[in-house]
Amino acid sequence: MYMSINVTENRAVNMLKKDGYVILSRNRRIGGVEIDIMALRKTSSGNVYYLIEVKKILNKNYFMGYPPLSFNQIQRYLHAMNALNVKCGKFLDVRFVLMLYDENNKLVEFIENMPFLNKAS
Repeated sequence: MYMSINVTENRAVNMLKKDGYVILSRNRRIGGVEIDIMALRKTSSGNVYYLIEVKKILNKNYFMGYPPLSFNQIQRYLHAMNALNVKCGKFLDVRFVLMLYDENNKLVEFIENMPFLNKAS
């Protein structure tokens, strides 16, 4: 049975909360881009904001190496990260997280530091 993305996002939220993330919003638009989950994590060096994309992917596509995000999607996330900084009027430590779930709703990949997106890396 293929679970809906809302069920998958709920599982992602629960996992993030257990790992110390504070969920700020879900399905929020920033700079015209819908962000699945926006979260905050407090660190010794300050607050870190996370824009989290939850994706479902077929196992066969995952193991064949198909990219889960297109170039246009990556560009939209860069735009959202910039828009968040502009909206707040200051530089924030904003990072992108990609959570990939398979068709059985099992987390297969949690990519927290994507260097092509994270400006603070």
